[in-house]
Amino acid sequence: MKARLELLRGGAGATATGQANQEKRKVTRRGALSRDRIIDAALAILAEGGNSALSISAVCARAEVSPASLYHHFGDKAGLMKAMIEDSLYSAARRFSEAVLGFDHPVDQLRAYVDVMKVLGRDYRNNTIGVLASLAQGCSESPDISDAIENVRTRAWRYVTAEMNDIFGLEDGMMLTHLQFAFATYIIHVAQSSKGRDDVRALYNSYWRILVITMASLKPEYLKDPRFAATLAEACRDPPV
Repeated sequence: MKARLELLRGGAGATATGQANQEKRKVTRRGALSRDRIIDAALAILAEGGNSALSISAVCARAEVSPASLYHHFGDKAGLMKAMIEDSLYSAARRFSEAVLGFDHPVDQLRAYVDVMKVLGRDYRNNTIGVLASLAQGCSESPDISDAIENVRTRAWRYVTAEMNDIFGLEDGMMLTHLQFAFATYIIHVAQSSKGRDDVRALYNSYWRILVITMASLKPEYLKDPRFAATLAEACRDPPV
């Protein structure tokens, strides 16, 4: 997984000046702690107030660091936003892998997968899709920020697909990636609306059924397993709404 994280790096995530500054920096233990504190502060501000509240001054005040420290680590705001997505995605992917790989049976793996999605949906730091959706609102701020978000979004998509392939033993997990991003984006919309917990719970139940049906098409050998076949029959008997 650590090697695959390079799929998220090396792109045009920051301005040329910002990239040059990042290449020059020396990462020390104190510097790493400062960097993590800045990212934590930025993600918290984003979760509380959206992209409009995410400013360099607000992040520095929340993290209790100087603007010079932020620019030292990230180069510019575009570099910070790129790092926020990368950090969130890596943490989320690790949670998925640890949860799913703890089970051998596909039904248990899929249940664990959905359970992690529920947890991450309430976790501002690891809810990568929520971070992407919120930061995308700031694309109009500057071409650098727009390019940074689009660049890392594309690589995040590839990264998630590669993780899906590993976790579920797929040749091409792109369909699951599409499903996860679309569903998580809609869940964020519902959670932010006036609808209650029952609506979110119903959506997760629908997602579970869709996920089982999708996995049956991706892994037809699962149909030979009596438990998976019974789970699929139940999912098809009570179709998603």
